[in-house]
Amino acid sequence: MAGLAELQRVAAPALIAEYFSKCRLAEDRRDVENKAIVVIQSYARGFLVRRRLQRFIMTTVTIQRYWRGYLGRLRARRALEEYNRALRKAYFNAMATVIQRWWRGFYSRKHIHDYYARKRYLKQVKERNDHIRAELNLEAERAIIVQRQEAEERARRLFADKVSKLHHLVSTAAQPGIFNSPYSVATGTLPVIMSLPAFTTALGPPRPPPLDSQTNRNLVSTAAFTRYLKRKPMFDKNLATEAY
Repeated sequence: MAGLAELQRVAAPALIAEYFSKCRLAEDRRDVENKAIVVIQSYARGFLVRRRLQRFIMTTVTIQRYWRGYLGRLRARRALEEYNRALRKAYFNAMATVIQRWWRGFYSRKHIHDYYARKRYLKQVKERNDHIRAELNLEAERAIIVQRQEAEERARRLFADKVSKLHHLVSTAAQPGIFNSPYSVATGTLPVIMSLPAFTTALGPPRPPPLDSQTNRNLVSTAAFTRYLKRKPMFDKNLATEAY
């Protein structure tokens, strides 16, 4: 206690003086310290505000990112639904088209264009065509035969008309005609002109040969008729043309 009292007695004036000097110094530096405090506070407040603002910005960006992601997913989901809907619609349209095509084909074949009825109709048409074609062939053959007969008849009439005027070829009592073949005596056949007996033509019945004309009949041959044809070429050409 005594030491403390002594210390207070010795150091009290110095402490008081130092205290007052410190107070004066502090008072002298108050403005500087106030300015320094203001600067420090301004920097601290600026740092805090900037940090808070940065946090707000990050929070805002995060919120915007989540919101935009949500909107993007929502639009993607809607686009996917629209695509799936369009795809299903196209598929159903294609299937409906196939069903309609099969049904129209069935209905057409069943009620409009019956396959078996058309097959029977075509078979009937073919049979009718074959029958008509056969009749036409027969008619054509008949027409050809008629034309050939008419041509032969015209040729026969022309031949008869031409030959009937050739009196020097008719058999006489002294000389047989060219139509009395020397072979007809040996074979016992009648002379034939165009598949008809020579006596039925316009030449008339043959005259009987003389009793001693056997030698003459043997001398008559087809060479005489050949020489006659060579002398009358135009006559034979007309005959051939009429015959055909």
